Amino acid sequence: MQTKSVIKSVIMLGDAAVGKTSLVRRFVVDQFDDSYITTLGAKPMEKDIRVIGKDAIIELRMILWDIMGQKNYERVHKDMFEGINGGILVCDLTKPETLRSLGEYWIPTFFEYAGKVPMVLMANKVDLKEEIKTDIKDINALLASFQMKDGSHVPFYLTSAKTGENVQVGFEKLGELLIKDMGLL
Repeated sequence: MQTKSVIKSVIMLGDAAVGKTSLVRRFVVDQFDDSYITTLGAKPMEKDIRVIGKDAIIELRMILWDIMGQKNYERVHKDMFEGINGGILVCDLTKPETLRSLGEYWIPTFFEYAGKVPMVLMANKVDLKEEIKTDIKDINALLASFQMKDGSHVPFYLTSAKTGENVQVGFEKLGELLIKDMGLL
């Protein structure tokens, strides 16, 4: 089986303090830092994963763009979204408003400028079991109202950047969706 190299740009979407930077850091370098520093602008990191395609092994380099989570920067977001190949949506399970924000701002704005590209939702901070206020039914209801271009719904994972739970799985699922979108899976 031959090997193909593919590079795809992925953007992290969601409100400030939902854990976008921590999820990227956990995925790329398998580390977690409890301190919070607001992301200003955009900060890219890279990670290579392997996806088994129909006719080839795909060496996928994901360029992960961690952008600021303030919604009042739509012009900046518009510029960032154009040309992006996929997205990781992030909400904080302890703050239901961050899930609503995905449906009201992040997903529609992203679809408007990037198109219906592959996405995965990471419902983060599942390790804070006593503080969770977001119901799985609400996540399913939100995602049922948005479809990707192949007609499928956005998959989601309950994640913890702190413990690493489902972080790798979520990013790998997005990798598969990116390769499928190219017709290679």
